[in-house]
Amino acid sequence: MELISSAGKLQIRNGEGELFKIRFSKKMYQAVQPLRMGDTVRLLANEKMVFNSATQEEKKSYSLISIDTQSTPSGASPLPAEESHNE
Repeated sequence: MELISSAGKLQIRNGEGELFKIRFSKKMYQAVQPLRMGDTVRLLANEKMVFNSATQEEKKSYSLISIDTQSTPSGASPLPAEESHNE
């Protein structure tokens, strides 16, 4: 865990060092709040791919669905699952 924002943003780095920017809804903030910088967590996120025809680039965006209860720090509660919609 590298960033936790009350504005609904997380930044995490996977085992290979790749950085992921993940958004989460405000109603999930209380469940995310106990997490701390440097925590190792397992997340489930929805991935959305957007293609920009002007720049010919693809961009991925991620939205948080849940956090694995086995990887959250002591005292944290699991996040409620949200419906996942691929657009």
